[in-house]
Amino acid sequence: MDNAIVAVNPGAISGNKIQFVNQNSNVVAISQKVNEKRQIAKILSGLNDEALGVAQNRQSGVAIAQRRDAGLMGLQDYIKASDEMEKELFVKVLDLMQHYFTKKQTFKIVDKKVGERYFEINSNAENRIKIGKFDLIYQSSLKMQGREERFAHWSEMLKTISSIKPELVGDLLPLMLKDTDSPIVAEVEELIANHKALAEQSAQQKEPLQQAQFELELQTLQAKVAQMMAQARKYEAQGALAEQVAQKQAQENLLPQQTQQAQQNHEGENPTANKVLQTNKGLDLR
Repeated sequence: MDNAIVAVNPGAISGNKIQFVNQNSNVVAISQKVNEKRQIAKILSGLNDEALGVAQNRQSGVAIAQRRDAGLMGLQDYIKASDEMEKELFVKVLDLMQHYFTKKQTFKIVDKKVGERYFEINSNAENRIKIGKFDLIYQSSLKMQGREERFAHWSEMLKTISSIKPELVGDLLPLMLKDTDSPIVAEVEELIANHKALAEQSAQQKEPLQQAQFELELQTLQAKVAQMMAQARKYEAQGALAEQVAQKQAQENLLPQQTQQAQQNHEGENPTANKVLQTNKGLDLR
């Protein structure tokens, strides 16, 4: 027998009443045969490790769903019979509702996004409960996935979204917990709301400081602009003064030349006076 358990009396091993004969080759061959038969039984039954709950390896949610669906092929007859039974059950439920629910009633539907809606039944011939055409589609499909499988799907979705839009992960977390029927949805939503409230409060407290910093930076920029404009005006005034000084020096340098030229022109026009002047310069008045 494979993995057999045998009860023995005390002292059987110490008294050499039991001998262990190791037949390694036979044990290995028999174990291989047993494993082959087990695999054949699993294939014929249509089950796999995920369906049996003995899987140890981690895979993506899509791969797990595909292998689970493949394992459920062996349960097709059972699923079909269950669907037929549910259809017959719903037919009887509708008959009972049509028979007993004859009193006028008003129903209220509350939807957080759409709002409140009301509808009546059995108030007239048009809204009586009767079997007919409804806005419902009933079709055979796989059973509702378990919490672990939905969590695996959400994990894959969050990995994809976090690389594209990481700011959406915080808002998607409550939806994931609601879909997986987590009991801590309210606590997580409260924690996120408190965190947002603290962030807003901190932002409001920092707003005056940020405004003051902005005004200080603005004043600093205005002072720098005024300083640059003053330097520009200073450089402009220095340039104008340097230009005036240069013009004055040019005029002073030009005046002796003009005087000398005027004297030369005057001597050329009166040669007699020039001679008299020269003669007078040579006289000795002692």
